[in-house]
Amino acid sequence: MNPHRRSTVLRAAIALLTTAALAGGCNRYGYEGHLDALSVDGLAVRADGWIRDTRSGDRPADECFTLRWSVDGVASSPSQVCGLTGTAVARPDVESARGPGATGFRGELTAWALRRGTHEICLDVAPRDAAITPFTPLDCRSVDVPYEPFDSASLDVVDVNGATISAAGWYRHVVATLTQNMDQVAFSLDGTVLVDSGPTGPLQWVERPDAIAAAGPRAQGVTLSVSAAPGTHEVCLGVTRPEGSGFSALFGDAKVCRTVVVTA
Repeated sequence: MNPHRRSTVLRAAIALLTTAALAGGCNRYGYEGHLDALSVDGLAVRADGWIRDTRSGDRPADECFTLRWSVDGVASSPSQVCGLTGTAVARPDVESARGPGATGFRGELTAWALRRGTHEICLDVAPRDAAITPFTPLDCRSVDVPYEPFDSASLDVVDVNGATISAAGWYRHVVATLTQNMDQVAFSLDGTVLVDSGPTGPLQWVERPDAIAAAGPRAQGVTLSVSAAPGTHEVCLGVTRPEGSGFSALFGDAKVCRTVVVTA
């Protein structure tokens, strides 16, 4: 292939890729839409993309529209965009390729607390005051959610040496509400909660890259060393929440326990 023809073919290929990246369908309301990318941010699945109003010349300049989402075919919570506020951004690249009336969005919330696995997110757009109509996807994209959206834990070992009970494990606490920000990973011994009390306390933090790989970046390694009287004892790992000046023993759904016997 001569150099001139090679250059022509290369320019054509680049133009085709650019057009594909900016492709988007058009719905009954005159909106086009495209999902550039989906990302997982904690419990949230967020989207980058753009909307173009092909009838922008016939609508008010401050016209608001509703982004409608579906997850695996089920409608999710919609969100509204009014001008370049919030997650909205200018998209001169779209307007250059397709015409005026484009608005981009970055980090738009599409779904919350999805189960681990691959999910399909679809986008539809409607005027803010439009009546409820069937969901008609303008674009869809798949996203892989790497971790489950709930607490998980492992109490790997509980040993007795004389009068000392030792334990090791990890806990991944998922914070989905402001109240859960107060939760603390803790052990309990026969119902008495043992929390982080400093470098000489019974509970200590340890690095657990294996737990992070298995359960996500919020997984924390933790160990326990505490004296106990002779008899049967229950050791549990979970989370606890401050209440007044003390702590409750209300552990989460991922609470794990083991029973040991101290004979010394």
